[in-house]
Amino acid sequence: MREIVLQSAPSIAEEIKYGGILFSSRAAFCGVFPYAGHVTLEFSAGASLPDRYRLLQGQGKLRRHIKLFAVPDIQDRHVAEYVELARQAADA
Repeated sequence: MREIVLQSAPSIAEEIKYGGILFSSRAAFCGVFPYAGHVTLEFSAGASLPDRYRLLQGQGKLRRHIKLFAVPDIQDRHVAEYVELARQAADA
């Protein structure tokens, strides 16, 4: 997932924080966080993202996440598409 995020634009910055990796372009837009049984891809402003596949979870004002349980979930849950949407929103 890290490679997908870093390939979404030429100037993606990353930092280790909150037990995961946070990514930013003009603003922070997503993070990858490991848990015992899954990994979450968190979107800073996920509540405003289009959710074509109805995969975004969470009820907060801003954040949403996608849970991934196995490597094939990266493709099956359209991670690259959601990352691109989040990065574009952060750069707008």
